[in-house]
Amino acid sequence: MDTNLGNAKLESAQRLEAVHWLINEHRFEDARSELGKLSAGVSQSGDDILIGTFHYAQAALAFHHKPPREVLGEALKAYELVSATAENRVIGRLQALLGKIYIALGDLKAGEAFIRDAISSFRRIDRDDELVGCYNKLAQLYFIRGEFKLADNFLAESLELLESLPETSELAVNKARGNRARVQILIGEWKQARQTLEGCVEVARRTGSSASEAKNLLSLGYVMYLQEEYALARQTLDRAYELIRQNNLIRERAIYHEYMGELCQALGDLRMSREHYEHAIEIGNRIAPESAIISQTERRIAELEYRVGNLALAEDHARRAREVAESVGESIEVAGADKILAALKAVDGNYAESAELFGDLIASIDHAGELRELAHAYYIAGKSLLKSDAYREAASRYLHASLRLADKLVITSLQIGCHYQFSLLEVQARQYDEALSHLSKCEAMAAEKRDDRSIEECRILRMKIEEDMVDSGLSNENEYSLFSSLLSRIEYGSLKSGSLEDTLKVLRDRLHGKRAFILSYDSVSNNFEPLAALEFDQTRLNKVTKALSNGRGGSLPLDRPLLVSHLSTDRRRMFDFLGIDDDQIDGFLSIPIQLSQDTDGLIYVDRNHDVADSFSQANLQFAIAFSDIIAFKSSEEQKRRLAEDNRRLKDQLQKQLAFPNIITSNPEMLETLERVNQVKDSSISILIEGETGTGKDLLAKALHYNSNRRDRRFVSVNCAALPETLLESELFGYKRGAFTGADGEKVGLFEEADGGTFFLDEIGDLPLSVQVKLLRVIEEKEVVRLGETTPRSVDVRIISATNADLKKAMENGEFRQDLYYRLSTFAVKLPPLRERTEDLPLLIRHFVSKLDPEVKVEPEAFRILADYNWPGNIRELENELKKLVLLAGEKKSISSYMISRRITDSLKESGHKPAEPVGDFSLYEYLGRLEREFIVEALRKAEGVKKHAAEALSIPESTLRLKMKQYHIKLDI
Repeated sequence: MDTNLGNAKLESAQRLEAVHWLINEHRFEDARSELGKLSAGVSQSGDDILIGTFHYAQAALAFHHKPPREVLGEALKAYELVSATAENRVIGRLQALLGKIYIALGDLKAGEAFIRDAISSFRRIDRDDELVGCYNKLAQLYFIRGEFKLADNFLAESLELLESLPETSELAVNKARGNRARVQILIGEWKQARQTLEGCVEVARRTGSSASEAKNLLSLGYVMYLQEEYALARQTLDRAYELIRQNNLIRERAIYHEYMGELCQALGDLRMSREHYEHAIEIGNRIAPESAIISQTERRIAELEYRVGNLALAEDHARRAREVAESVGESIEVAGADKILAALKAVDGNYAESAELFGDLIASIDHAGELRELAHAYYIAGKSLLKSDAYREAASRYLHASLRLADKLVITSLQIGCHYQFSLLEVQARQYDEALSHLSKCEAMAAEKRDDRSIEECRILRMKIEEDMVDSGLSNENEYSLFSSLLSRIEYGSLKSGSLEDTLKVLRDRLHGKRAFILSYDSVSNNFEPLAALEFDQTRLNKVTKALSNGRGGSLPLDRPLLVSHLSTDRRRMFDFLGIDDDQIDGFLSIPIQLSQDTDGLIYVDRNHDVADSFSQANLQFAIAFSDIIAFKSSEEQKRRLAEDNRRLKDQLQKQLAFPNIITSNPEMLETLERVNQVKDSSISILIEGETGTGKDLLAKALHYNSNRRDRRFVSVNCAALPETLLESELFGYKRGAFTGADGEKVGLFEEADGGTFFLDEIGDLPLSVQVKLLRVIEEKEVVRLGETTPRSVDVRIISATNADLKKAMENGEFRQDLYYRLSTFAVKLPPLRERTEDLPLLIRHFVSKLDPEVKVEPEAFRILADYNWPGNIRELENELKKLVLLAGEKKSISSYMISRRITDSLKESGHKPAEPVGDFSLYEYLGRLEREFIVEALRKAEGVKKHAAEALSIPESTLRLKMKQYHIKLDI
């Protein structure tokens, strides 16, 4: 009887052990069926251990299907039955089950106590296989608490035991390795986690476990994202999604959308990021409304909305994330939500509350050991608090802590952000050199990462820093405002006695620059002219001044200094138009200076790559202060050059207007010039008559600059261009109050021309009221200003010109007879160009050579130009040739089709035939013969020296050689 009872108990115990195995294998229906068969026999056995084991099996089975609170009573009842026995295996299992139940109920302290008791029980009987589950459960508990380092330790112990067990399956080991790798991701051991997950993926693929492969691919894609390998991360996550879809893994589908949302956010695709987060929320609400999936996704959405400035939405999502995280005991997610809430408090100006909340949440994340989240929390804290003077030091500490972790984990995006925020901190402290140093590091990393958004932000910040540096240099903060004591004796001596180049060299050397120049700027002509340059060859300097004068693509400002501390790719393109681009140049500065009331100037200094740092704040301040010295030196240099230019221009003008240089072979013109030459030094009034464009003003200037009055002023007035009231005041001047608007005294043009020549063009349009006063000037040699009665003596030689018939004007009472005879004491008349046809070839050749010596006129075009009667005379001819030379372009050839239609149409109407011969020769042949005679004569006068002959002909020597060959001219002529 006793033997049968013992055998029955043994069989029941063995069958209960089989039920335990079925439950662990998730074969719940088989386990339930087996328990139903054992129920009557176990309850009749009267054995506490057997009954307790039965109740354990019932509770373990119910734990997978019922709420934890409904299972607790069954488990405690079983534990009460066996706790006083020596059956450590059953006791340990019940302790482990109770630990799981209490953890599920949120009583982590009780849960941990039971799990640790279970570990002790299993160790007493060397049940390593049972210890594996306990270590895993402790790891889960510490994971929930956010103590990831402890969780990793227990997972490591569990994995070590699992690998040592002889009957452990490869899939079980693979699952344990994947779980540990996911914790390693959180504590920043990304390299080790990635290697492990790659192995797990391979094992899952080889064994055909597609669900396991999907889970491990998800984690692998996420760690790739953390390592900022975005393209590879996307590919891996997409591979995971295909397996998730095939196996209908609902929870993993939600995690996929979480990870993809974070990846899209990092890539700047905020629309797709929101879509993925919405999918994750929808799945989370369907399977577990109060779960980590919801809290994590809500926190990620809050971060996205905070980033784009949707602060109200950011706060709503952060509060929802915090609420769910608290309900499930996810302390790390509570801290993550608080991070956004703390940042929002700083935005509202509540810096004290923000700083306190940041302190608490950072301590919580630090305790958890999740390094990436800690690095980001430090960064957000530093970024949020740096605008507060009271918390700026704390902000700096947080940013330094963030940068240390970013360097350790190699999070480039976070390194870029930290250096950018450091730059902002230094700008607030007006430490511009340090600000630029951080910004340069930020730019270098952003360029390497090809982060266009950060590159643009850096570009904007650099321009702001440069502007702030300029403002500081212009303010009273400039320590070099009185800097003579800071210069060496040699430098100071160079300023006093040295040239402008010497002065510029002092500045260039002090700034450790490479090249420099000083330009003057004429606002009337919009032209720049170089005054001094260092390390600029003349060709490059001419290119710079031309580009600035044209304003092609922009210009250097003339109202405030410009600092370009670093010529990045985009900024280098901005300044390419200057023509000073050089791969070795890293930055430059320009400073406007005042040279006179009407003239500005510009100082430019650049710096080479071989200088480690960019221009500093001290460099800029010194340059701005020193620019006053350069302005003074430049002004003196400009005055000296202007004086030289005046002398040179006078000499040049006298040479150009010498009578022998007036282009003509017309007998009437030659006779006129001879007559004028005889009276050039006389004070006699001269009247020049002739049609518009015949060169009356040219002859007047030639008269002046070849006379004994050449060193005094030549004043020209067009009588038709000024109204009567203005003409009178301009000619004779006025005193203050002479008429409305006469706010001061004005010297008249007659007084300004004292000792020189006064040229009155279009004299026929002079009003009668002014004619009376002009007569007085001629007869009495004196003028009376408007508003005065006292005459002023003047010595002027009057030359007048007109294209009107003054005799007819006298008859009509429009011109005074006495004035006419005073003006026409010596009268000359210039013939129109149509009466000087022999001069046309000479004038055409002269103007074309003057405009561009390389341009040639094709025969047919030459014939047309020579045949036209030129009603506008020489002026019309010159304007037409200017246009034709421009149209000649690179071909350097003027063709007949380029000639204005009014000319060709006029010739057609008059029956012009281009190839019509003139005598025995065509016009071209006639001109060719004339050209040969000119060349022969020039060579004869130059005694055969081609260089001198070419100069006399105003053509290049190469052209002369070509013509000699064309006309078979020998040097023995």
